Amino acid sequence: MAMTEQDHEIVEKITRVLPKMTELQKTKLLASAQTLVMIFDQSASEGAEEEGRKDDDPKPKSA
Repeated sequence: MAMTEQDHEIVEKITRVLPKMTELQKTKLLASAQTLVMIFDQSASEGAEEEGRKDDDPKPKSA
């Protein structure tokens, strides 16, 4: 999945603010990022499973 313009803006904002953040803020940001990665990974694997199920379904017969 390619990064959108909004994704690039978010990365730029984080890059600008990161040096000014406290260690606690950095820790919270990292935890949030890790949570998002887990959610994306889970969604991707569920999507792959769903695609697999579609492939296993018999094709509908035309009338």
